[in-house]
Amino acid sequence: MPIDKETLEVIKVLLAEQAKQNEQTIAAAVAAAIKAAKEPTEIEQRKINAENAEIARKQERRKNLGRIIKKKEAAEKAKKHNCPHMHPITGKNATTYVEQEIGGESGKFLDVYVKCQKCNVLVRPENSFLRETYNGPYCIFDTAIFNKLAAQCMVTAGQDMFA
Repeated sequence: MPIDKETLEVIKVLLAEQAKQNEQTIAAAVAAAIKAAKEPTEIEQRKINAENAEIARKQERRKNLGRIIKKKEAAEKAKKHNCPHMHPITGKNATTYVEQEIGGESGKFLDVYVKCQKCNVLVRPENSFLRETYNGPYCIFDTAIFNKLAAQCMVTAGQDMFA
């Protein structure tokens, strides 16, 4: 039985619509399969949650340790700042005046500081160019303390330390 042109056009339109629907259905099925493949299983999700909880615990421990270290450094710096820098038995100066050249071919600088033998701190003038490099609990930048201790060092340098 022969098919007329009008029926043939209707069949073509129906087949084109069916092909379009098939493409949409396949695309939706593929997207759903990809999404399902990306989602972890219940066991995998429990493992991921446990790993995330462990990471959070470790980060909290590091934060707490950082706070403890900062408090300890602040206490150490306060202790060194409050040190009398005197020998506890003899009452004499327990510091040493130090001058040293720092630098290379680009230029040399004179680093000047006083080191306390009792508390092991380095006392430098406030305007020291080394402030950025050596600012820590083991270094005090205070011109008044530096001048006082440096003057004491100069006085004791002329005296016999073993007399």
